[in-house]
Amino acid sequence: MRERIHELGGRFAVTSDVHGTTVYASIPLAMEHPSQMRIGSEQVAN
Repeated sequence: MRERIHELGGRFAVTSDVHGTTVYASIPLAMEHPSQMRIGSEQVAN
């Protein structure tokens, strides 16, 4: 999951405390350069 979020230009963090574990994941809704979008290791042509 961490790698996929990173590929999409997002942030990922996991924190734990006595109340439990929280997973934070955020990804941008728009890309600066859509022509550079990748899915896995393949570049997507626009």
